[in-house]
Amino acid sequence: MTRIRAELLKDLDRRGKIDWAESFVDGSFASAKRGGPLSAKPNRGKGTKWMAIVDGNGLPLGMSIHSASPAECTLVEETLR
Repeated sequence: MTRIRAELLKDLDRRGKIDWAESFVDGSFASAKRGGPLSAKPNRGKGTKWMAIVDGNGLPLGMSIHSASPAECTLVEETLR
């Protein structure tokens, strides 16, 4: 899937369909409703964070999924890769 997405983005870029003038980064959090694994520390957030980067038209350029613990600002670099 990663290769397919990369080839799709290359094709869209060649055809001038990606708006590189503007992009947006956002994330979301989904909590673990049942509390996660028993071995997890109780004072840590339990769940999943996902980050996405889109161009000025809303076309997804990249996304990543992480554990709930790291702050979003530390996840942007990985999502850009």
